[in-house]
Amino acid sequence: MFFGRNHIHRLMIIALALMVIISGKDAYAACANPTGNAGAMVYNTDFAVVQFCNGTSWVSTAGSVTTSQWTSTGNDIYYNPGGVAVGATSVNASAILDLNSTTKGFLPPRMTTAQVGAIASPAEGLVAYDTDTHQLKI
Repeated sequence: MFFGRNHIHRLMIIALALMVIISGKDAYAACANPTGNAGAMVYNTDFAVVQFCNGTSWVSTAGSVTTSQWTSTGNDIYYNPGGVAVGATSVNASAILDLNSTTKGFLPPRMTTAQVGAIASPAEGLVAYDTDTHQLKI
């Protein structure tokens, strides 16, 4: 039995559709809340900004986004007016960061002696755990 050119194109389209349906997997990485595939764009009415799905999370197309006191620019996020508490309902007045837990500890960045030594212009008081010496470096 011979098929014309139009029939072959239709069969190819049907075969492709069946492969997508049978695979049961998205062809892209996805974002959640709201759900979207990589490359999708949404307008966030809470912050009046367009965001796109980079495959794992929603990213603002604006250079800087401010949400109450939190501000994000590029890969950085900061909170200028006060302190931050984790595991508590308030921040100790003398603290910029107040971590509270009876079941978990604070985990500083971990790196080798060479990596600690390669930090360009480290800030005074910078903390890292040296995995070669098994010591906290300040």
